[in-house]
Amino acid sequence: MTLHELARNGLPLDVFVMDEHCHIGMYANQYLNCDGLPRIVRMMDRLGIDMAVISHMAALSADFAWGNDEVIKAIDAYPGRFYGYCTINPLYPDEIRGELERCFRHPGIKGIKLHPWMHERPLSHKNYYRAYEFAQSYGCPVMSHTYSPEDVMHTGVLAREFPDASFIMAHAGGEVPFIEMAIDVLNAHDNVYADVAVSDAFEGFVEWLVRETSPKKILFGTDMNCMDPTATLSRVAMAEISEDDKRGILGLNMQKILNRIK
Repeated sequence: MTLHELARNGLPLDVFVMDEHCHIGMYANQYLNCDGLPRIVRMMDRLGIDMAVISHMAALSADFAWGNDEVIKAIDAYPGRFYGYCTINPLYPDEIRGELERCFRHPGIKGIKLHPWMHERPLSHKNYYRAYEFAQSYGCPVMSHTYSPEDVMHTGVLAREFPDASFIMAHAGGEVPFIEMAIDVLNAHDNVYADVAVSDAFEGFVEWLVRETSPKKILFGTDMNCMDPTATLSRVAMAEISEDDKRGILGLNMQKILNRIK
């Protein structure tokens, strides 16, 4: 069966799939369709998602060290199913380098997670630069919540300043005008990528991205457990693009990014 046929028939996909944008833990006042690690893994099995790269909700909003510890515990509890992001908080600048070094001692930590909206600091904030410098030295990805024109445009600035790091625009800018800006940034920089975890995705969204930029710059992210991954997976699997492009988006593109880590 093709990937389109597998998705249409509700069957797990039979290619390597890595969800590079996944969360664990609770988020205040929000229903989570697959809360808890066992339910997340069952959802992954049902859809054919081999691996997910996770951050913890608490690390984004409250206690980054505790949340990062929970990520490491999840990686250890389910070998081969999870990689992790180390989340840092620019409000605690003196702790950033030490937390990154601590987390990256674990082989399952593969990138850095930033959330300028929750941290109430723009990506251009000076304290974030401690994370960018670390990513440059390790060659690891920085995945940031990207939902404003400022976020998108500064990603391009960072890509020039830190060419050995990879920058992932989570949500691809978020809204259509910002996604259009994100496409320009993707086309201008070899080390910038965007994922398809877009809340307001429209029919033909994936096809549009493939047409306007390289399919090698597009990553499969679902924002699980904040969002149901089923729709996003189907959106890629059933897109009117080549099977090779689908395989790249669904997992191989992210795998290549992780293979560059020093």
